[in-house]
Amino acid sequence: MIQKTKLISFQLIFIIFFLFFFHQISTNNTPFQFQQILYPNDPTDYIWFGETVSISGNSLAIASVNDLGFPYTRNGRVYILENENYNNNNNWNQKTRLSINDGTNGDGFGTSISISNDIVVVGAPLMTVGSNTYQGKAYIFKKNGTDWNQVAELIANDGEAEDLFGYRVFISGKIIIVGSPIVNINGKLNQGCVYVFNGNEDGTIWNQTQKLIASDGEEYDQFGWSVSISNDILVVGTPWTEVGTNIQQGKAYIFQNNGNEWNQIQILIASDGKVGDYFGYSVSISSDSSLIIIGASEATSGSNIYQGKAYIFQKNGNQWNQIQILTADDGQEYDQFGYSVSISSDSSLIIIGAHLARVGSNQGQGKAYIFQKNGNQWNQIQILIANDGQNENDQFGTSVLISNQFAIVGASKAYNNNCEFIQAGKVYVFDNNPLPSPYPSTTLSISSSPKTTVIVS
Repeated sequence: MIQKTKLISFQLIFIIFFLFFFHQISTNNTPFQFQQILYPNDPTDYIWFGETVSISGNSLAIASVNDLGFPYTRNGRVYILENENYNNNNNWNQKTRLSINDGTNGDGFGTSISISNDIVVVGAPLMTVGSNTYQGKAYIFKKNGTDWNQVAELIANDGEAEDLFGYRVFISGKIIIVGSPIVNINGKLNQGCVYVFNGNEDGTIWNQTQKLIASDGEEYDQFGWSVSISNDILVVGTPWTEVGTNIQQGKAYIFQNNGNEWNQIQILIASDGKVGDYFGYSVSISSDSSLIIIGASEATSGSNIYQGKAYIFQKNGNQWNQIQILTADDGQEYDQFGYSVSISSDSSLIIIGAHLARVGSNQGQGKAYIFQKNGNQWNQIQILIANDGQNENDQFGTSVLISNQFAIVGASKAYNNNCEFIQAGKVYVFDNNPLPSPYPSTTLSISSSPKTTVIVS
C-alpha cells in the first residue's frame, strides 16, 4: 500500500513537471513573436498610417490615407521602409515618403498600394482627370539607387467621372491590375471593372491592354473591389453581388491569361452564403496559384451577426473547389473577421484580420488570426493582439501580411506616440519562431517594449 502510494505520488510529480516544462517550452517558443512597432517620421492626427501595406523583399510600403490631419480628406502619404538586415525583423527603417507631381487635396493617393521588386504602384481613386471628378489615377514609382522616383501614371482610356480608378491596385512582374469598382457598364450603375496594364522591360512605360468585366455583372456589384494576382491567375472580388435572391452575398471571379489575353474561367460562391455576407471583400492567392483565400467580413457565424468568415479554395485540375470555412475560435458579433486576408508564399500560413474585434471592453481594438496547414486542414494556431492599444477603434487588423519569416499587421486608427496623435496609426511586425507542427494555440499580447506575454490556451 505504501509502495503504491509512493508510485502514485511519483507519477503526479512527473505529470506536474511535464506540464510545467511544456508550458515553458510553448511560452518561450511562440510561433510569431512581437518585434517592432512602426510609426511615420512625421505623424499628425488622423493620418491612418497602416491603412494599406505591401511588401517585396526587404522593402515595405505603408500608406496613410489622410494627409491633412483630419478625417476623410483622402489626400494620402506612402512611406517606404527598408530592412537592411533582412534576417533581423527589428530593423525596419523609413527611407522615403512618396509624393506625386500633380497631387491635390482629397485625391485619395495611397488608398491602395502594391510593391514588386523595385516598382511601387499607388492608387489615387479620387483624383480629378480633366474635368472628371473622382475618375482616378494610379502612379508608378521606380527605385533608382536609394531614391524612389515617379516614372509613370496610369489612366483608364475610357475613364469617366466617379469611376474610382485606382481603388485597388496589384503588381506582379510586368503586369499591373487596377480596380475601378463603380464604373458603369452598358448602363448598369456601379457594376465595376478591372484594367490590365503591361510594362516594358525596365518598368517605366505601361500600356493598357485589356478591360475585364464579370460575365454576369449587374448593377452595384462593384467588381474590382478586391484583386490579387499570381502568375497567370487573377482573382477579383465583388462583395455586393446578388446571388439568387441574396443581395450583397458576394462572389469572386477567376481569370486566366492564355498568353495573349485574360479570360474568365470560374465564379466562386460560398457554399453557405447568405444575404449581406460580403463574400469577396478581401482576396489573396498563393504564389503558385494553388490556393485562394476569400474574406466574407460581414457573414453571420452561428448567432453572431457580422462576425465574419474566410473561405479556402484549392485548385484541382482546372478548377478551384471550396475545401474549408475558417472562423475565429473566440469570434463575437461585429468582429468582421475576413476584413483583410493574406497567405504565405509557400501556402503554409494564413493570416486573417478582424479589425473590429473586441479586446476586453474595447470594441474595435482588433485582432489578427494565424492559421497553419496541417495535412488537409487549416488550424488556428495563434491570435495576435496589440495590448498597447489603449482605445476602442484602434482597428488592429485593418491590413495584414504574412510570410514564413514574419507577420505584419496595420492598426490604422491607433493613437500614436503615447497618445499624442489621435488615430495616427501604427504597424506591428512579428517574427516567426516556428515550433514543430502542429503546435499549441496561443494568444500573443504585445507590450510597448520589445517583450512578449503569452497566454497558453
